Amino acid sequence: MAVTLSAAATGGATGARFNLTSTELPATISAPALASAEVVDVHISQDSGATFAATGLQLTATENTKVITGPGIYQTVKAATVASIAVTLHTDSSL
Repeated sequence: MAVTLSAAATGGATGARFNLTSTELPATISAPALASAEVVDVHISQDSGATFAATGLQLTATENTKVITGPGIYQTVKAATVASIAVTLHTDSSL
């Protein structure tokens, strides 16, 4: 299944929270067309969604697709971009 976490836009955005279970893994997150220093950070919650912390996964212009291999509650944080860019999640069942 494909899910849009952040609609295509140029402004910075915190994406929709998403919960990945072991049956949905691996999952792929992507933000095509990022330029130079533009980034999307992937965050995870350790407290049922009350707070989020960086996972170390970051989408960049040269690595605009990453694989998430662990279950959890996640959220993306997209910096402002020159082009209108969406952030998309694909779970294992849609690959």
